Amino acid sequence: LTEKCNLGCVYCHAPINNASGETMDKETAIQILNFIFKTTSPAITMEFQGGETLLNWDVIKFMIDEARKLNEIEKKDLRITIVSNLTLPTEEQIKFLVDNDVTIAVSIDGPEHVHDANRPYLDGKGTYKKIISNIQKFDEVSKREKGMRIVAGLPTITRNSLEYGKEI
Repeated sequence: LTEKCNLGCVYCHAPINNASGETMDKETAIQILNFIFKTTSPAITMEFQGGETLLNWDVIKFMIDEARKLNEIEKKDLRITIVSNLTLPTEEQIKFLVDNDVTIAVSIDGPEHVHDANRPYLDGKGTYKKIISNIQKFDEVSKREKGMRIVAGLPTITRNSLEYGKEI
């Protein structure tokens, strides 16, 4: 979806602060959706990945809306997932994602000190507290509106995390 990211993860393969990175546009999104819905499979899973996916919110929202419209005709078992560092979602984005049954895979590497060492903001500050706060916001909205949680943790295991397996 985008190569851009607002974090400086120590193990990331993308250039740090890739402000000029590639970003998908709506024309490409339409081509992808048309291709996906040609499948003869009765099920489709769309997973948005980045960089940080929420940095291309307009295209995410567009693709989800368009996929839902296409699926009214195609009647597939449509599942949608976003992989995010969850440092950026707004209340509007949280509500939209919950309302559209989007599953969130959050990049979180374990206890605060391990996570913050691996996944700092570009200025070096930790992201753990912000991520936990946003997970709680998603939980509040999704439990209230859907009766379930939609956020799942997705850790990257490094040498620094090996002794914290139980906590992770």
